[in-house]
Amino acid sequence: MTTNIISLNELNEEEQAIVRLLSQDGQCLYGNILKNLNISPTNGAKLIHALTSKGYIRNAEHASVYELNGRLQE
Repeated sequence: MTTNIISLNELNEEEQAIVRLLSQDGQCLYGNILKNLNISPTNGAKLIHALTSKGYIRNAEHASVYELNGRLQE
């Protein structure tokens, strides 16, 4: 089984902030990601969708809970 490597230099600053938050917290509710990082709902939806599409994050137990889908590479 291969581990997805999440390279920070491939991400913009806001995407990096989300990935770092999930790396620290393990799992996080969608709303808490936006609140903790002070991201607007519209921009947050775009960022979460982009990271999910790239395979860097995934839904955890519930649709509104996200976690990293790999290992972070600084």
